[in-house]
Amino acid sequence: MAPTKKSTIPAEKLELYEKLIAAHPEINRKGDVHPYTSINGHMFTYLDQTGTLGMRLPHNEVEPFLAKYKSTMFESYGVVKKDWVTVPAALLKNTKELQKYLRMSIEHVKTLKPKERSAPLPPDSFPYNSTVILFHPRNMLICPATCQTIRN
Repeated sequence: MAPTKKSTIPAEKLELYEKLIAAHPEINRKGDVHPYTSINGHMFTYLDQTGTLGMRLPHNEVEPFLAKYKSTMFESYGVVKKDWVTVPAALLKNTKELQKYLRMSIEHVKTLKPKERSAPLPPDSFPYNSTVILFHPRNMLICPATCQTIRN
């Protein structure tokens, strides 16, 4: 069994993130090790393991945010994320001011087309008459759906 991953996010930063999210009961924090929020399959906040918060904003709000807070585009796993900004540590501490941007982020993501579910279907969702071919050790194919044995 693989060992359980542990978060290395500084406790103070995680607490500030939790406080920010708690002010909006319509959203839920997801991810035990990598905290994030999403609506309709679109992430809009992400707290990385260093405690840096990334937030997705409407395209026309990115440049003003970057200029006002002397911030940068958010980078995750070496990739600069489009329409995501890095929330400076001082702003993360100012929950009241950051709420305005979180509200913008939520409203923006609600306008995006919902993503298709990518999780695999559970095994019991397949119809009973699906064609499944099993290989028998004596070079026979068995098709349970039709109960036929095909010899090779």
